Amino acid sequence: MGFPQKIADEVLVRCSRHCCLCGVYAGSKIELHHIKQVADGGDDSAENCIPLCLNLSLIHISEPT
Repeated sequence: MGFPQKIADEVLVRCSRHCCLCGVYAGSKIELHHIKQVADGGDDSAENCIPLCLNLSLIHISEPT
């Protein structure tokens, strides 16, 4: 499930479209992920959102939880 547009915009502005793990500028090649999944009790807040470049996003979604 995605973040509401207002939250997504806030997070992308706050990080200046840089990956929060590797620091690379990702431009439009950035994805927003939940730090704590909604299924595990997380919410769709900016505090629970981490912007990741596509390289790290692929690693993040392929790791078992």
